[in-house]
Amino acid sequence: SSLFDNKFLSDVTIKFGGQQLSCHKVVLARKSEYFYRAFSSQFSVAWSNEVDLGDDEDLEAIRAMFRHMYDLPYVQIRLFTDTDSTNEDLLFHIGIFTAADKYDVATLRPLVVKKFKALMETNWESESFATSIQKFTGPSAGHLADNTLQTAAAAFCAEKLPQLIKSDAFVKMIQEEEPFTGRLLTGFLEGGNGDYIIQLKTCKKSDCRNTDPSTAKDFSCPHCVVCGISGSTGVHTGIGYEYGLVDYKKARLL
Repeated sequence: SSLFDNKFLSDVTIKFGGQQLSCHKVVLARKSEYFYRAFSSQFSVAWSNEVDLGDDEDLEAIRAMFRHMYDLPYVQIRLFTDTDSTNEDLLFHIGIFTAADKYDVATLRPLVVKKFKALMETNWESESFATSIQKFTGPSAGHLADNTLQTAAAAFCAEKLPQLIKSDAFVKMIQEEEPFTGRLLTGFLEGGNGDYIIQLKTCKKSDCRNTDPSTAKDFSCPHCVVCGISGSTGVHTGIGYEYGLVDYKKARLL
């Protein structure tokens, strides 16, 4: 939009962290419930031509949020000096979501969640992944009124947990944020030799029951973990199941 940071018809200057933007109250009020309430209130900010957001803001995230309010892409204008830009990308989007939550920009938050999911998919093996997730999860994180980003991150980490739990950084993050829960979780998932153990069903056919667990496949219950055929169909009718400990890590890798 040509009106972004344009003094033409601007009726309010937004200041933050030593920077400022020439804005338009009607544009901000259209996208932000925070600014709508501010500009329609009985307080002095309603007729003031200057709003100071303070110095404790993520400057790039705030600027990106205002770009969105003017229907512009919230592009990241940054030259990375670090060879690993993954952490910067994730933290940038966490910052934008936090700003959109604070200033109640409802149309921006879903866009950030969608992009954040894509970033997690491609960068979860990065050394800095756990550091980024820790930024907005657990007791040490700030409170967010909208928890959709936290929910998305939790769901993704749950899906990747068998792999993530092998990362010292991820385990450390869990234990630092929730000490007892972290120790309980890692203790449950790690066997005495570091393998993951879970009970899976095998049918009572001798060739399945006696199969080396390391060659087993991970079929969903109620299927036999070895041959994958349900106990209620075909040759397995009436045979039934027995439970046996199967090396979950080996099964997953095959």
